[in-house]
Amino acid sequence: MKNKLETITNVVLLVVTLLVGGGFLYNQFNGAKDSASQQVIGRHINLGADHAFQADRTLILFISTDCQYCIASTPFYKRLVQAHPKTPIIAAFPQKEDVAREYLAKHQIPISEVISAPQLLQETTGTPTLMLVDKTGKVKNAWVGRLSPTTEKEVFKQIGL
Repeated sequence: MKNKLETITNVVLLVVTLLVGGGFLYNQFNGAKDSASQQVIGRHINLGADHAFQADRTLILFISTDCQYCIASTPFYKRLVQAHPKTPIIAAFPQKEDVAREYLAKHQIPISEVISAPQLLQETTGTPTLMLVDKTGKVKNAWVGRLSPTTEKEVFKQIGL
């Protein structure tokens, strides 16, 4: 009887672990359109007087030098930068600009417009966050976290590539 109870307990624990782990993985890889990204759509982003939006579409990449998901997303950022010669990308970091530029160089992400904007991270739910904004700075779409291949394709589609 004791062995049967232990077996049932172990099975229940295994099922709960699988459900919790599966939910975490689903959110990690398919959570690009979750409530976190939806919260910022429609808001206006102000980068300050030095950074007016000139193009119809601009991507703002909120990343941090100490973010493991940002590092894991490096191949996507490289493809994004290389594939969109006409869509401006701004890298916004909570760290100082020189530290941010070192990070981008180290990871070979060729983004030329880099800003130190710790106050802007309040507009996001964390890093990495990618926002597509219009000329007025209005957020048209946003993606949070490490993106799945399907969501990466959605980003390319949204910017017209």
